[in-house]
Amino acid sequence: MNNFNVSVIIPVLNGDKYIERAIESAIPLDSVVEVIVIDDGSTDSSLDICKRLATLNSKIKVLTHKGNVHKGVSASRNLGIYNAQSPFIAFLDADDYYLPNRFDSEKQLFNKHIDFDGAYGATKIINTVTGRSELYTYSQIIPPELLFKALVWQNYGHFHISTLTIRKKTLIQAGMFDVKMPVAEDTELFFRIANIGRIYTGNISTPISIRTIHNDNTIIKHKSKYTIYNKYLYKKILKLFLFSTHTSFNNKNEIILMLNHHNILFSEVMNEKKFLIKLCITYPLLFICPFIYHKYFQLIRHK
Repeated sequence: MNNFNVSVIIPVLNGDKYIERAIESAIPLDSVVEVIVIDDGSTDSSLDICKRLATLNSKIKVLTHKGNVHKGVSASRNLGIYNAQSPFIAFLDADDYYLPNRFDSEKQLFNKHIDFDGAYGATKIINTVTGRSELYTYSQIIPPELLFKALVWQNYGHFHISTLTIRKKTLIQAGMFDVKMPVAEDTELFFRIANIGRIYTGNISTPISIRTIHNDNTIIKHKSKYTIYNKYLYKKILKLFLFSTHTSFNNKNEIILMLNHHNILFSEVMNEKKFLIKLCITYPLLFICPFIYHKYFQLIRHK
């Protein structure tokens, strides 16, 4: 059996209530060779806690941005990725934690599939405000070549970044996290790694991590930002994937179908040919995209 080594990356901003639990959930796991904690300009005792823990265990590495400034979760994760020594990367938010089975399925998939670039699984969401909990997962196994489509349509569920294990090489090839996105940055990255990597379904029946919801969560404190940056996300997907030579025809087609679906639901109803023309008028650069011509004449041919 080959060694399956993982670097765990934990960004923290004023998380002194939770960070020790997060770090200690990753340290005992035999696949974890290092835990990289990036303090993102905390003004509480987070950095002191991390430094103290680092003196007790050589697996823990503590990083900060130059001048201890705040740069955001994307820049912090990217700093961790650059400094990671393992071939595989896993992520953990400071207020979440891993369960003992975190990498069991990943190790099996790694040894089973020679093209393994990563995997995802189920997380249990515990809402400390309402007292409710739920399993956040996919409803079925998704073949790697269909993951992009599943992400586009979101009809099989979701997975959380705390369950993602991904090859460092694939992350770098995909472009890592977009530092312009303060929210939904993980969702946007999922599209890019699914487009170029072989990402397998891991344990989706039982949780491999715990996500806690509380009043300090970004999704609660900055809920309005998701509306703004979801629009940015889809515009970026459109521009990035339709022009990319690394994107398959099927994936490009799913993007067009998705955009046309949203057009039908939320705007005027038009057929796909008219929609493609409107799309090109809205985004003139699409006129030079070979896929648009291919798709348009394919629709005419099958009329």
